Formats: sequence, C-alpha cells, structure tokens
Amino acid sequence: MSRVLPPPPADFVRATVGREGQPGREWLRRLPATADRLAERWSLAPDGAPRYGYVATVWPVRRDDGTPAAVCSRASRRPAELPRLATTAARWTEELPTGWSRLGWERRLLDQALDTCHALSGDVPDQVLHVDLHFENVLAADREPWLAIDPKGLAGDPAFESPAVLWNRVEEYAGPADVRRRLQLWCDAAGVDRERARRWAVVRTLEDAVDQAVEGSDDDRSQPPDLAGHRFLLDALAD
Repeated sequence: MSRVLPPPPADFVRATVGREGQPGREWLRRLPATADRLAERWSLAPDGAPRYGYVATVWPVRRDDGTPAAVCSRASRRPAELPRLATTAARWTEELPTGWSRLGWERRLLDQALDTCHALSGDVPDQVLHVDLHFENVLAADREPWLAIDPKGLAGDPAFESPAVLWNRVEEYAGPADVRRRLQLWCDAAGVDRERARRWAVVRTLEDAVDQAVEGSDDDRSQPPDLAGHRFLLDALAD
C-alpha cells in the first residue's frame, strides 16, 4: 500500500509563496517529505485529493483498518515573527475610511471602530492569539480534552479574539440580547474584559463588512454582498 501523499495544490503553493515569500518556499520544499513521513509513521494511505485553506493543507487518508483520517500541515511562524495587532489596527485606520462609502451606513459606527483601533491596540502586553477561535475550530480529542485547530496567529490583546465566537451558529440568535449574552459567557470563561471584547467585536465585524463590500464592488458582481448578518451584530454590540 502506497504511503506517498500527493503534492499540495498549485493554488495553495502560489498563495503561500505570495504571502510568505522565501520562508514560504522553504516550508513548501519540506512539506512533501514531512507529510510522507507522517503517513509512514501512522500507517496511512492517501484517500483523495488534498484540500487547503488559507494557511494549511489537509490530505484525506485511511488507516490500515480502513478508518478515515486526515493529515494536516500548516505554515507556522515563530512567536517573534507573528504580526502585531497594533500594526493591523493602524492599517485598518487607513483602510476603513477609504472603503466606508461602499456600505452607506451611519458614520458613528466607523468613528467607534477607529477610536478602538487607536485606543486599545497597544495598551496591554501582547499575547499570542488564535484569531479564528470559533466553535468548529475547537475539537474534542484524546491527547487533550479539547484542541484548538487552524490558528491564524497574531500578537496582541486577548479581547481581540471575541468576534469569532459571535460569527458562528448565528441561527441560535433569537435577537440582539442573545448576541450580548454569548459575548458575556465567552468573556467570563476567558477572563477577558467585556467592554474591550465588545469594542473589538465591533471593529472586526465592521472591517469584514467593508472588506466584503469593497471586494464585491471590485469583482463587479451583479448582486451586492449580503451584509445583513454583519449589521445585526453591529446593532447588537455598537454604542
């Protein structure tokens, strides 16, 4: 039975090199041997074409007994190389006003987001953040009770993590009060200041809305992006 896994998709290779430069090339050079070594160690055989996301490739595989499994390898950075929230927030203070007109929403939302970027991006010690810590990225496991997967990586304020848990399972929201309740539950569990978490949730939700509006306009789509979910969250969270 072959243990050799197929190469990563060409689109993933191009995106990784474009984003990471030479370190990305070096990681991609090592990737096939790393994946094959893991497949050999765990007695895995390829079971379909590899899939990929922003920073990782996943190979569907099967164990010798036929059990389906997966091998995942992601481009990682050392903590010193992580982008900093302060840098990201500074960039947003320039980009958000530029794309704001695409939304047609009231100015107060933009003002709140810009104020948060200026006030909160560098006033606490940096910590390593996951950035995409939503329900589907926290899995029950054997070696630990819970494992967080698919981190994006950022150094900054832990309260910046709050939006991801609000953006998923939105069908459970009966109204704005449910959004605020979920935020409070997350803050209590994480030991994070609720006001900071609320303000970062507004920033990140607004930034995502602007990004989709700009991208939709640039792509010349016949239908504008559906931002009703973004607006619902902002109405629940903004001052």
